[in-house]
Amino acid sequence: MNLTVSDLLYLASLPLWLQYFFQDDDWSHREWLCQLCGFLLYENIYISIGFLCCISLDRYLAVVHPLRFTSLRSMRAAWLVSIIIWLKEIAVGVVFFRHKELSRDHKNQSVCFEHYPMQPWEYPINYYRFTIGFMFPLAILSV
Repeated sequence: MNLTVSDLLYLASLPLWLQYFFQDDDWSHREWLCQLCGFLLYENIYISIGFLCCISLDRYLAVVHPLRFTSLRSMRAAWLVSIIIWLKEIAVGVVFFRHKELSRDHKNQSVCFEHYPMQPWEYPINYYRFTIGFMFPLAILSV
């Protein structure tokens, strides 16, 4: 259900991303819509990674240790882990609402979430997402 909700939230922003793409990367809407679309994009990516990792971990515990970790495979544990994943990713994503995401490129077009070079405030978020949002789940799945 969590994967479905995450995907549906992202799909709600897809028409705006398509319009942006078909207008040759020129954002024609308000800045808060750019921030919201970027927020939903990143939330979908990292929430999906988190829940797919949880599903894999659950399957591992069910097959390899069917009786040993039954308390971790309860509805209460599932609700708790789901809430933690959602809150963790929303807390990281809210940072984007505090910064300007629309900028002008060399063709004087309004670009959304495409400011290069990166802003100084983005480095800690990118490092965090790379380590906690990608490398940590990759390590769990690899084990």
